[in-house]
Amino acid sequence: MSFSEVSIYNKNLAVIREKEPDLARRIEAEPDDPRIRIVHDSGKPSAIEVSCSGDGSVRFSRERLPDNVSRLTQRKLFSFTDVIILAGAGLCGTLEGTLNSADSTAFILMIEPGVAYFKKLIENFEVSRLLADPRVNISVGENPVDAVMSRLERRFGIFTSPNFRVIKNGLSVSCFSDYYHHLDRVLERQKAMAESNLKSISVLSGKWQKNILSNIPYIIGRPCIKPLFGKFNKGVPAIIVAAGPSLDKNCRWLKNAEESMVII
Repeated sequence: MSFSEVSIYNKNLAVIREKEPDLARRIEAEPDDPRIRIVHDSGKPSAIEVSCSGDGSVRFSRERLPDNVSRLTQRKLFSFTDVIILAGAGLCGTLEGTLNSADSTAFILMIEPGVAYFKKLIENFEVSRLLADPRVNISVGENPVDAVMSRLERRFGIFTSPNFRVIKNGLSVSCFSDYYHHLDRVLERQKAMAESNLKSISVLSGKWQKNILSNIPYIIGRPCIKPLFGKFNKGVPAIIVAAGPSLDKNCRWLKNAEESMVII
């Protein structure tokens, strides 16, 4: 890489390292892929060309936004959308358009299947400002379940937004079709889970509130867990058991674990 390329790469990587340390390590360890090459125009990087399966190839360039994305950004239709999922990084043009339109509280998840492609992107194109935006969450080279379900769970706990918006980069989908077919199935499952969570909250919230109020005297009257600190060897795992919909199906495993871990 030239000096300017090293500078761009280091600046982009510093932002990624701050947000996603594991991803930064995977990028640094990722070797060059000969199927991915930079296209130059007047001596400057202008596009990334990827050889896909068979004899075909696709070229990601800084062209105008696709019409469907442009309409959304121009009309500010992201304003009331909490979750926006971008399938495919491209050259981050869609991410930039989305950031310009999305609400300040939006959660924007950009999913890119190729680590080698993403490394080539951050080596040659300045995208640190976009990636550093606190609304942006980056998933690169992860399976779709971790990319979507695990990240939404970490961000929201119980996810209840079935009307999240998905924007696909058509070139990415054509080049990584198997990955995006899998992603579509995961997104459908996520939508169904969000709808189920909403229904559960609607039906059971009154009961939950009643149970919480009923349990307050027991919570106040029982010993604190503070005396337990320092009583066990380091490295001993612990399970904290609480009431919830998964307890009935999982409690049978606690009997098998009682000799090997602390159960609270």
